[in-house]
Amino acid sequence: MTNQYFRTGYTVVEAAQYVLAEYADNPWVVRGEEVPQWLIDAGNNDLVVPEFLGEDYWYLRVSTPKGPAYAGPDDWVARNASGELLVITATEMAKDYQPDLDHGDGA
Repeated sequence: MTNQYFRTGYTVVEAAQYVLAEYADNPWVVRGEEVPQWLIDAGNNDLVVPEFLGEDYWYLRVSTPKGPAYAGPDDWVARNASGELLVITATEMAKDYQPDLDHGDGA
């Protein structure tokens, strides 16, 4: 997967969209061909951890500056220029973010 960059106002983030990973599936499934290295690194450092919350699919628990946040199916896990992680819902991404073609392929 080519890194995807998005902009909202002056803020640019790298982001990967999480997909539905059912309980029997690999919880590290993102849209694209492979998981971005920064997301793998975050997982290796326990900053992103798959959790099964009693539904039929996995969530990713993401350590953000505001505390833990959960990425569910179709949500985005992102990191800003400071390296901080955040979760952006699919609705927020569609409404507030635009591809940033100056930093990569944008989508």
